[in-house]
Amino acid sequence: KAELAVALDADDALNAMIQKAGLMPVHFVLEQLSEELKASGDTNGARVSWQEFSRKFEPGVDVVISLLKKIFDKVDADEDGRLVKKELAAGLEAEPSLSSIIERAGLNSKWYVFEQLDADADGKISWHEFRASLEKQA
Repeated sequence: KAELAVALDADDALNAMIQKAGLMPVHFVLEQLSEELKASGDTNGARVSWQEFSRKFEPGVDVVISLLKKIFDKVDADEDGRLVKKELAAGLEAEPSLSSIIERAGLNSKWYVFEQLDADADGKISWHEFRASLEKQA
């Protein structure tokens, strides 16, 4: 519960997804999900798995990929579909969740971030490179 509360406070996109799913933002999200799961016959107790959580928001759409795409698009200031060092540096400052996603993917969020994500070393990070590097742990 504490982790979700912190995430809700920090991420407007997550709040928007919760509202779109018909749940009350910020307050009692886990309780609402738990009640719906119990009503559907799922008796996993007070715990909500990532799969249960993500299915509620956009069934059939991977929420992790959707979240990564929103972050990528927000960081891609010139909207050319590729990130350059300057955009990534600005994005790391403006988007705190990006650093934690990078770290959860086993990468270093403080040093050589660009080089870790630029798989083909062409000086730009494509959506494909961004996704491939980060989706496994986002």
